[in-house]
Amino acid sequence: MFLSFLLYPLHLWLVNLSVGAALVSLWLELAGRRCDLAWQVNRRLARYAWLSLLAGSALGVLHGAIIWDETWMTKIRIANSRVIFGVVELLTSLVLLIAYDLWLKKKAAPSAIWAVARWLFPFVAGTNLLYHFPILFSVLGNLDLSAYPDGAQMTSAEFRAAMLNGEVISTWIHFAFSSVAVGGIVGLLVALKRNSAPDENARRLRYCRILAWISASATLAQWVAGPLVFA
Repeated sequence: MFLSFLLYPLHLWLVNLSVGAALVSLWLELAGRRCDLAWQVNRRLARYAWLSLLAGSALGVLHGAIIWDETWMTKIRIANSRVIFGVVELLTSLVLLIAYDLWLKKKAAPSAIWAVARWLFPFVAGTNLLYHFPILFSVLGNLDLSAYPDGAQMTSAEFRAAMLNGEVISTWIHFAFSSVAVGGIVGLLVALKRNSAPDENARRLRYCRILAWISASATLAQWVAGPLVFA
């Protein structure tokens, strides 16, 4: 059990970073068309996004193996179709994040049309992860096994109804704010380590201030979302 308590927070931090880095990239992708520093920070966050998703997924599987029991086996069987769909969505997001990282290797800003297409990569990947996984695992955690006889599976309508559970919604909000907070603070740390020309120090300070405010605002918002989860 000690290993489970050790792995789970690290797993959460890594998936928070993956989602948060993708979401922060939405702003940096636009800013990077005018500023080399923003492009450098975005380049680093894009690499962190898919690496942390891989590492977080691996730790999640390991944590799942540690806590695996008859109850979880039954829950996975009941929500089998949603779990399979979630795995497909995870792989889709991973491919998009890797493709975005590779695309960013080209420093020159693409044309307006291609810029919109490239912006969609972190948007789809980040929102995809944010939508599916906190909700899926929260629904599984609150699943009432007595409501499903042997062999029965959860329907799409039942899953959508379970999504509206107060605990599921509050957990999702808490996860979303946590992701933005982690993405913002890691982006800030990357920006502070980047070298910039003396004439760009003012712009560098402005970007650092924005990233700090992004992280601070999301962190403070958790003081509202966190108690909702406990309530």
